This record gives sequence, structure tokens and C-alpha cells, in this order.
Amino acid sequence: MKSATSLSEAPSMRFAVAARVIVEACRAEGIGVPAFRTPPKTQGIDRAIRRSELGSIVSVRIIGRPFLAVIADLVEGAVICNQFVGRQASSLRNVLWSQIVENLQVVETLFSEGVVCNKELATSHKQLKSAEVIDEDKQFIAA
Repeated sequence: MKSATSLSEAPSMRFAVAARVIVEACRAEGIGVPAFRTPPKTQGIDRAIRRSELGSIVSVRIIGRPFLAVIADLVEGAVICNQFVGRQASSLRNVLWSQIVENLQVVETLFSEGVVCNKELATSHKQLKSAEVIDEDKQFIAA
């Protein structure tokens, strides 16, 4: 089995890194922090938001999609989970995209040099499965 030598060869790891960056950026902003998972439980959709007693879960399909579309869905999911609109939504999008651009470049370098391993990048996935879901999948559309 061939191991990935870069994040571009490992879509699930890229997803985990992008989700972690968005989570940390939301925490730094002092706003609601959604959980992220892949794929959505409902087949045939690219993205969904589920509500639970513990918070919101943004589910995004990564297979067969451009990674920028995946990131856009993660960013928009954080905006929607916080119920931001107008300037507030625009400001959050800018913050999240800035953090994504800055951090993915750093992580890609560390990953390709062997400094960051697969296990470290995947730890966020374990936390996503623990929330008891109480609402059905809600498809969302980027504003």
C-alpha cells in the first residue's frame, strides 16, 4: 500500500486539516464552533448541516469534487452554523479563508517533509462521531 507523500494525494487528510483550521479560527473569533465530518449521511448531496444537543455538524462530500469546493462548503457551513449574514458573514468568510490559505501551505510543507504524520492529522475525526444527532440533514446553499 502506497502512503501519501503530500496532502494533495490524501483528500481525507486535506479535509481534516481544513476542518481543524476552521475550528481553531472560530475559537479564536469567540464564535460557535461546528464539528465537521465526511461524507453527509444523506446520499446524493454535497453538503449538509445537522443540529444536535452538542452543536452543529457540517457534513461535506469530498470524493469526486474539487478541493476548493470542499473548503468553500466548510467555510459556508461555519457561517451558517453561526447564523451570520451581511457584513458579519463576509467578515467571517474573510477570516476563515485567510486562515485556510496560511495554514494549508504550512501543513503541506510539514507533511511532505515527514514532520506531520497521518495519525496527527486524523485525530479530529474521532470527535465528530460522538454527537447524538437530533435533526435531519439540511442541505445548504452558499450565500
